[in-house]
Amino acid sequence: MAYKGIYFQKQKDGSPVKESVADFDIWCKDFPFKIFGEAKDLASNDFSDEDGDDEFIPVIRVKAYDVDVEFCYKGSVNSANTKIETFLNYLTGRDGGGASLKVYDSYTGIGRQNVRFKSLAREAELVRDASNGDIIIFQVTFKVNDPVTSLTLSK
Repeated sequence: MAYKGIYFQKQKDGSPVKESVADFDIWCKDFPFKIFGEAKDLASNDFSDEDGDDEFIPVIRVKAYDVDVEFCYKGSVNSANTKIETFLNYLTGRDGGGASLKVYDSYTGIGRQNVRFKSLAREAELVRDASNGDIIIFQVTFKVNDPVTSLTLSK
């Protein structure tokens, strides 16, 4: 089975689409996108002299959610720090392009907009030696602020 890429694009108009491997040498190990999120709480009244409750049921709105994504890098000895820093600068907007992203996982066929970097897990698996080079697995948490708009990205 061929690798299916993870695509990113800044929300700014005219921003180029980037693919994690082609543009950053970063492979996606696991991107557990949700097809649909959890419903927001509805306004309701719970009268003590009545059974049940009285809910206002308009269109059901969906909560924003976090997604933990595992990435990995393999390259020459002492190359991981620079490659991962470049990738994280892109995700956080430190590259000057803004931090709000469109993200598309071509394996699941799920894409979302208004996604942002939230955190980098402290734990990472690093192997660094002369024969294998640098191998690192790290986890990034993204917040999906628009959990319902579907989109597709490709290069």
